[in-house]
Amino acid sequence: MKLLILTQKIDINDPVLGFFHKWAEEFSKKYEKLTVICLEKGEYKLPDNVKVLSLGKETGKSRLKYVFLFYKYIWLERKNYDVVFAHMNQEYIILDGNFGDSWAKRFGCGATIRRGAF
Repeated sequence: MKLLILTQKIDINDPVLGFFHKWAEEFSKKYEKLTVICLEKGEYKLPDNVKVLSLGKETGKSRLKYVFLFYKYIWLERKNYDVVFAHMNQEYIILDGNFGDSWAKRFGCGATIRRGAF
């Protein structure tokens, strides 16, 4: 099975979100392929079956560019994941919801959300 993770940041040195690097390592052991789309990318050391794609916050891109890159990445990677896990980024599930429904993808997130909640 292949997993797509949507998260805020991948950075082994981040004092707050650095723990997620270890999570990504552990997920990579359970899934044949792991794709991570993050808002910001820092230093990381992950196995070869992990692909990290950044929306560009570390380079100062605009929010409009984040949305463009998000849709670009989910389109280009659509055959590389079966399940989506959103970590602290429920808004990405809303953005991806229509695509996910049509592609029959399963979603999971750290909080309960429902359509129309925002």
